[in-house]
Amino acid sequence: MAVLKLIFIILSICGCWRPSSWSLSFYKCLVYNLYTIFVAFIISSQALSQMINICLNANDSSNFSDDIYIFLAILVACFKMLSLVINRNNIVNLTVTLGQEPYQTLDNMETNIRIKFDKLSRFNTRSYAFLITLSVMSFLFLSLITDFRKRQLTFRTWLPFDDNMTPVVFYLTYTHQMLAMTLGAMIHVALDTLICDFLINICCQIRILENRLTNISNERKTILKLCIRHHECIYRFADVVNETFKFTIFVQFLASTLTVCFTLIQLTKISATSLEFIKMIFFMSGMLTQVYLYCWYGHLVTLKSQEIAYEMFQTNLMELSTDIKKSLLIMMKRTTMPIVFIVMNLFPLNLDSFMSVTFLISSLSLSQMIGIAVNADDSSNVSDDIYVFLAQFVSCFKMLSLVVNRNNIVDLIVTLGQEPHQPLDDVEMNIQTKFDRLSRFNTHSYASLISLTVSNFLLLSLITNFKKRQLTFRAWLPFDDNTTPVVFYLTYTHQILAVTIAAMIHVALDTLICNLLINICCQITILENRLTNITDERKTILKLCIRHHECIYRFAATVNKTFKFAIFVQFFASTLTVCFTLYQLTKVSANTSEFIKMMFFMSSMLTQVYLYCWYGHLVTLKSQEIAYEMFQTNLMELSNDIKKSLLIMMKRTTRPIVFIVMDLFPLNLDSFVSVSIFMMITKCCNSSMFYDCLRFQILKTAYTFVRICVSFSACCVVSKLLLKNDSLCGKFNICGCWRPPSWSLSFYKRLAYNLYTIFVAFLVSSLSLSQAIGILVNEDDSSDSSDDIYIFFAELISCFKMLSLLVNRNEIVNLIGTLMQEPYEPSDDVETRIQVKFDKWSRLNTHCYVLLLSSSVASFSSLSLVTNLTKRQLTFRAWLPFDNNVTTYVFYLTYFHQILAFIIGAALHVALDCLIFGFLIHVCCQIKILENRLTKITNENKPVLKLCIRHHDCIYKFANNVIKMFEFTIFIQFFITTSTVCFTLYQLTKVSPISFECIKILLYMCCILTQVYLYCWYGSLIETKSQEISMTIFNIDWITLSDDIRKTLLFMMKRTMKPIVFVVIRILPVNLDSFVSVSIPIPIIPERRFNTLSIMSLILGA
Repeated sequence: MAVLKLIFIILSICGCWRPSSWSLSFYKCLVYNLYTIFVAFIISSQALSQMINICLNANDSSNFSDDIYIFLAILVACFKMLSLVINRNNIVNLTVTLGQEPYQTLDNMETNIRIKFDKLSRFNTRSYAFLITLSVMSFLFLSLITDFRKRQLTFRTWLPFDDNMTPVVFYLTYTHQMLAMTLGAMIHVALDTLICDFLINICCQIRILENRLTNISNERKTILKLCIRHHECIYRFADVVNETFKFTIFVQFLASTLTVCFTLIQLTKISATSLEFIKMIFFMSGMLTQVYLYCWYGHLVTLKSQEIAYEMFQTNLMELSTDIKKSLLIMMKRTTMPIVFIVMNLFPLNLDSFMSVTFLISSLSLSQMIGIAVNADDSSNVSDDIYVFLAQFVSCFKMLSLVVNRNNIVDLIVTLGQEPHQPLDDVEMNIQTKFDRLSRFNTHSYASLISLTVSNFLLLSLITNFKKRQLTFRAWLPFDDNTTPVVFYLTYTHQILAVTIAAMIHVALDTLICNLLINICCQITILENRLTNITDERKTILKLCIRHHECIYRFAATVNKTFKFAIFVQFFASTLTVCFTLYQLTKVSANTSEFIKMMFFMSSMLTQVYLYCWYGHLVTLKSQEIAYEMFQTNLMELSNDIKKSLLIMMKRTTRPIVFIVMDLFPLNLDSFVSVSIFMMITKCCNSSMFYDCLRFQILKTAYTFVRICVSFSACCVVSKLLLKNDSLCGKFNICGCWRPPSWSLSFYKRLAYNLYTIFVAFLVSSLSLSQAIGILVNEDDSSDSSDDIYIFFAELISCFKMLSLLVNRNEIVNLIGTLMQEPYEPSDDVETRIQVKFDKWSRLNTHCYVLLLSSSVASFSSLSLVTNLTKRQLTFRAWLPFDNNVTTYVFYLTYFHQILAFIIGAALHVALDCLIFGFLIHVCCQIKILENRLTKITNENKPVLKLCIRHHDCIYKFANNVIKMFEFTIFIQFFITTSTVCFTLYQLTKVSPISFECIKILLYMCCILTQVYLYCWYGSLIETKSQEISMTIFNIDWITLSDDIRKTLLFMMKRTMKPIVFVVIRILPVNLDSFVSVSIPIPIIPERRFNTLSIMSLILGA
C-alpha cells in the first residue's frame, strides 16, 4: 500500500489526482482543476499538432516514419490521462478495498507476505520509472546538444504561425514540446505501475489465501468460511480491475505494436555507434517493457490462481470432516476457471499475447532490417552462407547439450526400465511394443530425410565445386586461397566431414528427445490400462496408479529441464534458417538440382521443429485424456474411498503435462504454426516487392475490415435452428444439392433433378477449370493473375462445398432426424420458448448473411453489365476452347455462363455455411436447454438427473458428428480464404477509393472474411457455452441435495473440463483465436506504390 502512495504522488504531479488535503478547500480544488486542464492542454495540443503534420506530409515516407512513433506514444498518454480522470472513483474504491476485511492481514505470517509483495511492487515501480527516465533524458540531452543549438524543434509539428519565429516564440514552443514529452512519460509511469501494482496485490491476496487454507482444521471451521469468502472477493476484485482498465490496455497494446515497428525502422537508418541509436534503443525498450509488464503480471495472476487448488492438497485432507472436504472440492472446482484478464474480450493478458505482439512486430519491422542486411553490398554471399552456418551452429549446441547432460540422459533411460514404468502383463507389453515400433519408424524416417539432404549436398558439391577446385562453403581460412592441392583436399574433406557429423548429431539428439516424449505417451497409455483394472478387491492397483501418475509427471519435468535450452536454440535458429533458405529459393530455378537440394534442406529444418511440437502436443493431449479414462471404470460400484482418491487424481490431470521451453513458449502445434507464419512473413517481407510503407497501410486496412466483420457478426450472437428455416431448404433445392421430398416418389422427377444437379455442377466446375487454365497460361502476367485468382478461389471453394453436400446428404438427414428425438426435443413450455428464441435469431442471421452475399453478387453483376457487356468483354478472364473473336451469339452464351456460375457459386456458399452455422447454434440451444433442466434437479426428481447426464453426453456426440462431417470443407475454407483476401487487398491498391470497383471489392472481401469469422464465432460460442455448464451446476441448491446426486454432479462437472472444441483436421481449432491467426498473414501482399492519402481516406471511409 505504501507503493500506491508513491504512485499517487506521481499522478498528482501529472494533474490526474488531486491530493486529499486539497479537497477541503474550494480555492485549492479550483487551482488543481485549472492545473489539470493545463496539463491536458499541453499533452493534447502536442499530439494534435503532430497528427496534423503527419497528415499534411503523408506523401513523404521518410518524415512519416520519423514522426509517427513519437506521436503514438504521446497519443497513448492522452488516453491514459483520460482514463485516470474518468476512473478516479473506481481507483479510490479499489485502493480502499485492499485495506478492508477479508483482504487485511490477520497475523504476522500474512504481514510478512504483504511486506514481501510490497518490496516487489516498489522494485517494479522504481525500475520502470528509471527506464522511462533514461529514455526521456536521452531525448532531452540529445535535443539540447543538436536541435537547440541549431534553433530546430525536437519534433516536427504543424504550427499555427510561420517557421521563421522570433527567439521568444521558439523557446516557448521548444519548452512546450519538452514539457509535453516529460508529462506524457510521467503519465505512462503512473498508470502502468498503478495497474501492475493492482495485479501484484491480487497475487499477494492469493498467497495470503493459500496460507489461510493450510490453517483449516475441524476445530477452526470459521477459517473455511473466511477462505471461501476471500476467494470470491479476489475474483470480484480482479473483475473490477479488468473492467476499469481494459480499454486503456487495449490502446496500449495497439499503439505499442505500431510504435516499436516504426522505431525499428528508424534504427535501420542510423549508425549503431551514434547517440541517436542509443536514444532509440532506450525508447523502444520502454515501449516493449510497457507491454511486457502488463503481460507478465497478468500471466502471474493466472498462474497463481491456478495454484490455489494445489495448495489445498497440502492441507491434511484425510483428517478433515466430510463437510469440509466437500466444500474444498467445490472450491477446487472453482479454481479450474482461473483469473484471466481479457482485454476488450479480444485477447488475454499473458505471455502468449506478448509473444504474439513480438511476432507481429518482428514480421512487420525486424524482417525489414534483415531484408536490408540481406540486400547489402554482397547480399548473395550473406544469404548463401548464413543458412548453413546456422545449422552447423545448432549442431555445436546440441553436441554440448549431449555431453553436459550425459548422466541425466542415462538416468532417464534407466528410470524407464524400473518400477512403476516397467510393464507388468501381456497387455502392457503389447502397448510398449506398439510405441517402440512408432519410435523406430520415427527414427528411421527422420534419419532417411537428413541422409537424403546431406547426400544431395555432397553429390552436388562433388559434381560442381570439387571439379573447379572450389570449397563447398565459403569460409575464412588462415592461409591463402591459392593453396596446394593437398591443402585444398584436406580443407574440402574437413567441410564435408563437419557437415556429415553435424547431421548425425542432429539426428541423434532430435530422435532421442522425440523417443523420450513417445515413451511418456506410452507410460500414460499403460497408466490408463491400469486404471481400468481398479476394483474394490484390488486396491493395490489404485496405489500403483497414483504413484505411476506422479512418476510420469516427474519424468516429463526432468526431460523438459534437461533439453529446454537445446530446444530453444533449435527453434530460434530453425526460424532464421528457413527464412534464409526461402530467400535462396527465390534465386534459383525450380528445375535445377540446386532447387532440389534447398528443398530437402528446408524440409529437414522444418521437420526438426515439427517433430518437437507434434510429440510435445501429443504428450499434452494424452495427459488430458487420463481423466476421461477414469470415466470408463465402473465408478458406481467402487467404494467411496476409491472414488475420492480418483477424484483427487482427476483434479491433478486438469493441469496437463506441457513442455514450456525456457519458460517462454509451449512445445505444441500452436508454436509450430506461429513459427511457420513468422517464416513466411519474413521471407515475403525480405524480397524486393515488400519494402515500402504499404505493409503498414494494408495492416490498417485489414484491421478495419476485420472490425467491420466483427461489428456485423456481433449482432448475431446466438442464431438459428436449421430445422425450421424453410428459406435455407429452398436454397439447397436451387443449388441442385437437395431434392425436394415430394419429388422422391416420382422416378421422372428424381431423374430430372439428378440431371439438374449435374448441370449445376458442370456450370460451377467448368468456370473454375477455365479460370485455373487461364491463370496457368498467363502466369507470366502478374497483373492479370492477381485480378483473376481471388475470384477463382471463391469458385473453387463452392465446388468443394457442393461436393460436401452431395456426399454427406444422408448423414445430414440423420443429424436433422436426431434433433427431433428425445433427449433433444423440448419437454415443456420453457424449453419451447428457448427453441422459439433460437428460431427467430436463426431467421435473422440467415437473412443478414444472404443480404450481404447478394449485395456482393449484385455489385459484380451490375458493374459487369454497365462496363464489360457494353464493350463485349467477359466478366472474368478465363481460358476458352475457341477464338476470342467469337460471334455475338457465342459471346452472350459464354457471358451468361459466367454470371450464372458465379450466382450459383454464391448460393452454394450461403447454403452450406448456413447449414453448418445452424448445426453449431443448435448445439448452443441444446446446452441452454440442458442448463434449464439442471436447475430442476431435486432429491424427489431424480429422473431429471439421469436425463441431464444422457442429454449432456448426446450433445458431445452430436458436436463430434458435425465436425467430423464438415472438417475438410472448413479446412479448405480457412486455407483458401487467407489467400483470397490477400489478393483482394492487393486489388484495392490498384483502384480508386471512390470508384464502383472499390465498393465491389470491399463487399466481396467482407463476404469472404464474414464466412471465416462466422465459423470461428459460433465455434468459440459453443466452447464458451459448454464451459458454462459447470457454473450452472454451481448455482443449483447444493446443500439440500443428497450425497449421491452431489457426486454425480461432480463427475458431470469434471466432464465439462474438456469443453466442446471444433478442431479441423486435428490442426486448427474453430474459434476466435484461429480467426486472428488467419488475419495475421493477410497484410503480406506484394508492394505497389500508391498515394498514402488515398488509402487513409479509404480506411476512414470504411
